[in-house]
Amino acid sequence: MLRGWQIVVGETIERIGTSQDWATRPGAALISVLGSLLRASDAATVAYSSGHREAESQINRRLDNRRDEMVRALAEGSLPAGELRRRAQYIGLRLDGSYAAFRAITAEPEHTEWELRQRPGFRPPHGVVALLDGDVVGACDPRDAAPPPPGVYLGIGPECPLERMPHSLHIAGRVADTARLFGKPGRHTLIDLGVLPAVVGDSDIGAAVVARYITPIHTAEAGAILATVDAYLAAGLNASETGHRLYLHHNTVRYRLSRFEELTGASLKDPHVAQQVWWALRYRELDADGS
Repeated sequence: MLRGWQIVVGETIERIGTSQDWATRPGAALISVLGSLLRASDAATVAYSSGHREAESQINRRLDNRRDEMVRALAEGSLPAGELRRRAQYIGLRLDGSYAAFRAITAEPEHTEWELRQRPGFRPPHGVVALLDGDVVGACDPRDAAPPPPGVYLGIGPECPLERMPHSLHIAGRVADTARLFGKPGRHTLIDLGVLPAVVGDSDIGAAVVARYITPIHTAEAGAILATVDAYLAAGLNASETGHRLYLHHNTVRYRLSRFEELTGASLKDPHVAQQVWWALRYRELDADGS
């Protein structure tokens, strides 16, 4: 339509230029007519462009609404399989594809949503991104291992077909929340975080192991003792390596470990005890953050 208007204006100017009648008229009259014609052309162009943008905006809003409804339906598992597939096809997802659900916890959800949509693995036909309850949620290509924008906690669920997306989204949510609570921004799967999601999810066990292994350490040295025990567990129960990591003499390390065992009546050489102490230390981390 815009091109047609441009052709009409061009032909009109050309006819004026070749007209014998206009050739005998004053230059001011010609300039006046051409000015009016160009002003009319500009007004028509602006009106057309504005209408085009509004139409495009309405189409995008409809697509956004369909996309958001689709992601909410995936999260809730509220649609029959046939309707789910119909909606997925409408927004351009592959019906025979496998996806991984994701949830991103971020201080800037709109910006994060926009950034993720720029990635091929997060937009149709490989994925879909939407805002849901303040988080950025959707489905993505499980092979897309690129990190999220800085400061974003991106939880990735297990690979699955569309029909299994609610379970994958549940896992992705647990992973993202766990990463946030432990201050681990970036892209994470359940395997990446190990048993940390269980530490977050089972407060009864957390409270019990804290009472057993943390509460008895009530001396003025408690912070130093627990930090040394934590480093000792991370170093594979190697006292020398613990000393290197903490810049401590090995005798200081051994003293603090022996004080822990004395106050708790437990041996860190016992794998079962070491596992419980590690759990208690992680739960204490959460409690220290007010979670």
